[in-house]
Amino acid sequence: MPSKYKQHPIYTNYYITRKGEYYFIKANGERSSVRKGTLVKNKWGKPLCYEACITIRKGEYTVVNVGRLVLETYVGFAPDDKPEVDHVSRDPLDNSLKNLRWASRSDNAKNRTMQPWTDDRQAKRLETARKLGYNTWGELLSAGRARAKAKREANG
Repeated sequence: MPSKYKQHPIYTNYYITRKGEYYFIKANGERSSVRKGTLVKNKWGKPLCYEACITIRKGEYTVVNVGRLVLETYVGFAPDDKPEVDHVSRDPLDNSLKNLRWASRSDNAKNRTMQPWTDDRQAKRLETARKLGYNTWGELLSAGRARAKAKREANG
């Protein structure tokens, strides 16, 4: 086994790198080819993530996010308060260890990028928000809530 691969703590026949690649030992003892996982896309064809089909025993499989395999192997299992895998760079296809962290659902949602809208008026609002330094949905929503609260307090 090359030293850049580390054995997963639960799926012991799977070996993972810090870059998000893996291989596994087949039932006959042979080593599989190195893989990144299966690319999962949404219904519009946008790439969402890489998943690995893990063989538990003959005829029994489970599907696991490759980012989760990397974090479990190199950092440890998810703490109770941070059960989700978050991609720091917002690129869900980058499963390198430096790009991954455990996060709560709200932390993960705050790290999502804002999507451009097709409506011109909304696109102008987004452009204005970015000029003001808001890059994520969480930042923009927090600013909007703070503004509404200040307006309510000013009006009595």
